[in-house]
Amino acid sequence: MGSRAEKALSDARGQLAEFLGCSPMDIVWTSGATESNNLVLNHSAQALPSDAKVWISAIEHPCMLEATRKNFGDRHRVLPVTSGGVLDL
Repeated sequence: MGSRAEKALSDARGQLAEFLGCSPMDIVWTSGATESNNLVLNHSAQALPSDAKVWISAIEHPCMLEATRKNFGDRHRVLPVTSGGVLDL
């Protein structure tokens, strides 16, 4: 990465961390939603107990549904929704 781009990202990370009240090391840049979702779900799969169940609604973005299935297998449950988009419990 070019040094100007690297500095711009570093400065943005610092400004965002200050705004959020967190460490700049807590800010993670990704290429988009799919990468972000995969990152979070992969980490969650490693951090949660091996018998933890994960619930996700049927109207989540396909990348969330696929990543949840991939990371949690038979430990994930899909919650049905009504035609109006409300959880059908």
